Amino acid sequence: LRAYAASGDFTLLHGVTGTHAFRLLAPYASDPRAALDDLWVAVVAAYLGAGAPSVEDWGLEGSDALDWPAIHARAVRCEDEHDIKFAYSCWREWQQRGDELYRRAASARVCAAVRAAALADAMAC
Repeated sequence: LRAYAASGDFTLLHGVTGTHAFRLLAPYASDPRAALDDLWVAVVAAYLGAGAPSVEDWGLEGSDALDWPAIHARAVRCEDEHDIKFAYSCWREWQQRGDELYRRAASARVCAAVRAAALADAMAC
């Protein structure tokens, strides 16, 4: 999450949604330790593939000030399924962990997506 917030990297977005999915599916793994090892290999590969961004400087693009109801309202207006899934995963992980960075990252993502769609619509006219 911190690496995504610092970079906005699309691969790291999948790290956030993937770890959320893993949390839900891990109880059903036949070998939970091996599954966790595989998750970490994938997360580290994604992090390195994204250029190992600093996790200190959160360069969130878009407004990170929305609350969850506003994030949900914007997410349903997003056309890219990644934006919707990211907002959902962040919401569920925020509920599980309480880390406000989940809300801030989801807010920034849906704000940037809605802004980009509005700009594209304006350019089409």
